[in-house]
Amino acid sequence: MYALRLDDPGWRDLSGCGVVLSPGPEGLAYVSVGAGKGGLRRRFREEWAPANSGRASPRRTLGGLLRLPPRPIDRSHWGFTEAGEVRLTEWIHAHGAFACWEGSIADELERRLIDEPKSPINLTHWANPAREAIRALRPGVR
Repeated sequence: MYALRLDDPGWRDLSGCGVVLSPGPEGLAYVSVGAGKGGLRRRFREEWAPANSGRASPRRTLGGLLRLPPRPIDRSHWGFTEAGEVRLTEWIHAHGAFACWEGSIADELERRLIDEPKSPINLTHWANPAREAIRALRPGVR
């Protein structure tokens, strides 16, 4: 399991999108499990440093909140322009920090961290009041 936290300047950058977001404890923004073949290593390689954000839900959310220009990746996936992808990756490196946990407790810990502190950019596992506003800013078909 991993969690993404953002620093105060990062949260301020997101505040310009028109969606009211409240950081979780210690700046918590997003929580997920890196389950499956390849685990966390694959998840980080494919979602947090990709050539495009087409299959990376949290990257699409952050890029949408930052109002980066969208582009279609294929018939069912959207990401950002090449310059937008570079900007997003640099922004995450400048303002984000990750924490990881491994082991059998990860699934339960993920649900607790999403549900109890209300991870503000998670769109599943809790009734996020900003869900529809966030989805409206993300690139692609809704």
